[in-house]
Amino acid sequence: MVGANQPLDYIGGYFGTYRVLISDAIVVTMCEEPLADSHKVRRIDEIARGLKPEIKIIHTIFRPNPLQTIEGRRILLTSTSNPSMGGIIKSYLEEKFGCRVIKISHALSERPRLLEDLTGCEGRYDLILTELKAASVDVVTEFAARRGVEVVYCDNVPVTVGGDGHLSDLISEMAREAKRRFGQQDNL
Repeated sequence: MVGANQPLDYIGGYFGTYRVLISDAIVVTMCEEPLADSHKVRRIDEIARGLKPEIKIIHTIFRPNPLQTIEGRRILLTSTSNPSMGGIIKSYLEEKFGCRVIKISHALSERPRLLEDLTGCEGRYDLILTELKAASVDVVTEFAARRGVEVVYCDNVPVTVGGDGHLSDLISEMAREAKRRFGQQDNL
């Protein structure tokens, strides 16, 4: 797993070289602007393939996937995502799930600021959509329960956007390869 937003020398230098050399595949995450442009994603591929030409590389982005329906709801999303992604995530949720995003709080890992965000637009939303983190339980869920606001949890799902095939196919292939390698160990 390589974040496309990190410095290139973390991949081609330091322990990055070692990690690439011992890997069969790389899943590059956050392959979208404003986190990383297409030139940077290409450079990551070039660096990795310069170290290990046969390595498989999959490009992904993360998108929230609510575990229950949110259609027609006015939501406040609490997230650990980069604030620069707010507009993209808002549009995605509204288009794919038919909700209206009132606010996105990127403060899920900062409890005091999270509480400010929750209270700052109280009454404007009728559902809180949240990633499942510790603060989702001890701040968000408790806050919502005291006010009678519904909480829906969401996964952050990797979506394949490029590279050498599809992530689900790569995972299946890597599982078969791991099983094959494990079987070879029985013969040692």
